[in-house]
Amino acid sequence: LLSISKDGRTEKKASIPLFVVPRNIRLPFFKNISIYDSFDNIPVILMIKNSGQNVISPDATVALKGWNIKRTYTLDKKNILSSSQRVISDRKNCNKDCPDNSSILMKGLFIGNYKLTATVSIEGKSSYIYTTTSFLALPFKLVFILVLISLLSFYLSRKLKEY
Repeated sequence: LLSISKDGRTEKKASIPLFVVPRNIRLPFFKNISIYDSFDNIPVILMIKNSGQNVISPDATVALKGWNIKRTYTLDKKNILSSSQRVISDRKNCNKDCPDNSSILMKGLFIGNYKLTATVSIEGKSSYIYTTTSFLALPFKLVFILVLISLLSFYLSRKLKEY
């Protein structure tokens, strides 16, 4: 696309209005924390807003950092028209399995607190836009199965002692 201006300079401004890990498990005391089961795939949404007067095609990366994992996802470069916003995704990572409007679908075993950092740069500018979010992953399914096995074995041992 071609951008025309009176003085030859193009105005390129961007912001990140939305960078979230949607909440999966809702607990009453943890209202602002995204909590997931350790074995679930975790979606991430990154939306970039073009507040300038020209089309931009930003470079965006999302870095995942936790106690056992460090990964970087490079998102696809897409055009964003002036005064509009768009969810940027990673087609290699986020294909048919990805929920609607998700940028990334992170797969793996997650245990603990994780921090995500989005970095966006616009072509022709040397500055970057950063934002962070976090989520908590706990092994709910594993704990449930272990508790169920413990209760069942306790019940069976009591029954066997009676005979």
